[in-house]
Amino acid sequence: AGATPDYKPISGQVTFQPGEDVKMVILEIIDDNTPEVPKWFTMTLSNPSGTPANPRLGLGSTLNISILPSDDAFGVISFTSTSLAQVVSESAAANLQVQRTRGAFYPLVISWQANITAGGDLSPLSGNVSLAVGQTLVDFNVTIINDQIPEKSEIFYISLTAVYGGGRFSTGGDTIATLS
Repeated sequence: AGATPDYKPISGQVTFQPGEDVKMVILEIIDDNTPEVPKWFTMTLSNPSGTPANPRLGLGSTLNISILPSDDAFGVISFTSTSLAQVVSESAAANLQVQRTRGAFYPLVISWQANITAGGDLSPLSGNVSLAVGQTLVDFNVTIINDQIPEKSEIFYISLTAVYGGGRFSTGGDTIATLS
């Protein structure tokens, strides 16, 4: 199961007392806080002996065990720190960068949305960006539209709204970018 063990290997004997027909064998899975893809291994009962003479193993003497993806193997999604607050003039584009930390073992699609009051002053108002396997950064642009109408300074909020394919959003408040 890899260079770093994902479980503590065990071996030994299971002894049934008269009248017992079930025994528990405990296998300890090691949580190492390292993003990992699924892993599989086999646990096998073998060499039965005892009374009655010549006992045999039945169905279920081999168990296939799966360790699911763990420790954010899909990634934790947020805006980069340089994307969180930007000052942008009319007719200019703001470059926003989405980052994936922790694992990058699977492709993801991330949806984003501008606040509804952006109306005709921002384009586009929503979209999707994709992260391929192993990719940790992706950029997208939004443009402040020069509409020739005198206006006060405006603030636009761009929110990361959904992650498809696994992954999760950061809980640190860095999924909303502010443009002014």
